[in-house]
Amino acid sequence: MGERRLDRPWLVVLAGALAVLLAQGVGRFVLTPLLPPMQAELGLDDTRAGLLGSVNFAGYLAGAVLVALRPNLSAAALVRWGLALVAVGALAMPLLVHELAWLVARLVAGLGGAFLFLGGVAAAAGRLAAAGHASAMGGVLAGVGIGIALGGAVALAVRPGWRAGWLVMAALALPAAPFVLRLAPAGRVATIPPARLERSPALRRLAWAYGLSGFAFGAGATFFVRVLAARDPDLATLAWIAAGLVGAVSAPLWTAAGRRLGRCPALVAAILLLALGTALTGLAARPVAAVLAGLLLGGTFMGITALALEQARAAAPRTPAGAAAFVTGCFGLGQVAGPLLSGLLLDLAGPVAALLAPATIAAAGAVFLLPELRRAG
Repeated sequence: MGERRLDRPWLVVLAGALAVLLAQGVGRFVLTPLLPPMQAELGLDDTRAGLLGSVNFAGYLAGAVLVALRPNLSAAALVRWGLALVAVGALAMPLLVHELAWLVARLVAGLGGAFLFLGGVAAAAGRLAAAGHASAMGGVLAGVGIGIALGGAVALAVRPGWRAGWLVMAALALPAAPFVLRLAPAGRVATIPPARLERSPALRRLAWAYGLSGFAFGAGATFFVRVLAARDPDLATLAWIAAGLVGAVSAPLWTAAGRRLGRCPALVAAILLLALGTALTGLAARPVAAVLAGLLLGGTFMGITALALEQARAAAPRTPAGAAAFVTGCFGLGQVAGPLLSGLLLDLAGPVAALLAPATIAAAGAVFLLPELRRAG
């Protein structure tokens, strides 16, 4: 497969989707369906399990900040390093069965996931735009949901053999590497412009709302299967797979809703539905409720990201990239805090409190967008 053939739009979309799948499905979210058998075999309590999730999100946040601050990092270098770190981070989980090693491995995988996602998306977007197919980026971003669903399917197939699950997901890097490594041209990743960020009141309110929604997403993305598996392990994993599949198609639907209803009303609706899905995860006692919780989580998180980034650029039109990075950092902090809070509450008070607390925090955060809602109305 030569460089010229990769310039065909469908091959660029495939390579970009594979990069995103590995970055998110392997680098971040495969822990969710593999966590219950890991805890059952090794006696890992929920507080320590939450720390694994938080460290992973912290690694991703650190990687995103590093990319934003280092304009000399090329997309090609990010993709190479990201692919290696994601694979190494996944392989370390079954081979180094020690909590300290796991914390390092999840940090490394999160860092690599950020590199691979940002480098792969930048490279794919550049190639598709140059070919006049910028609208095909939806196919690239669908790799996030596909990666989540694939991780759930692998976990279901090998359970309770969680080690095999990590190995299978890490092995995905081998067939994907020839595509992914040829994706990135020798260019630069777009970074924050040197202009000072205009932190308007609207941007600050958005940062609070988006950041607090990260509590619910971080908690749900870590403990969704763990909580539901206590009632029905197979159903819990199937609901997580459904979350991934609906997530693969959700972002275009939410951006379309933003155009029709207004971006801020659509963002508030998505945040409230994410909060509902998170709360429902802790409350679900029937299969229908469990599947609905998965659909709500999977069907909102990509839409929230897409709408929030658009809103950030609108709130700071002179420094759009800096505004996007600012609110992304706030969301990342929420993601880090969510699993820590939920893990502690799971041990102390059970699943209802553990998921209801971050859900309430996310819903409360939507209040910060009330001034924009009034203007939109």
